[in-house]
Amino acid sequence: MAQQKIVWSVLPHGRVESGNFADRLRVSIVASPRLTPQTAAEQTLQAFPEWENWPETVDRVKFRLHIDGKPPVVLERIGESDPNLWKRLLPPDTPVAGFVFKDMSRVNLHSYAVRNVLGLMRRHY
Repeated sequence: MAQQKIVWSVLPHGRVESGNFADRLRVSIVASPRLTPQTAAEQTLQAFPEWENWPETVDRVKFRLHIDGKPPVVLERIGESDPNLWKRLLPPDTPVAGFVFKDMSRVNLHSYAVRNVLGLMRRHY
């Protein structure tokens, strides 16, 4: 049976400017699916029923945000998804190759302080 996992990421998105939610903090929630087919027959989106009509699936979800051990904050959705657009972009026969974790623990990554890079950019451009 096909396996799936969702990694949820919450990103700050400013404040709501008008309407019923005016002045409230706003966040964007990004769903990163990890879809893993177990057989050749499961290598399309139709093997993952929750993803065939993702807008309908999300409509049934209630989100709560947990921050630093404080009581959870219930998040209220202010945007709507378009099921017809979803079906046009990702029909049931969309290929699914499967998620394979890539171990990056031994990769030598370089990072630079934003302040220093910004200062360099301002001086030279």
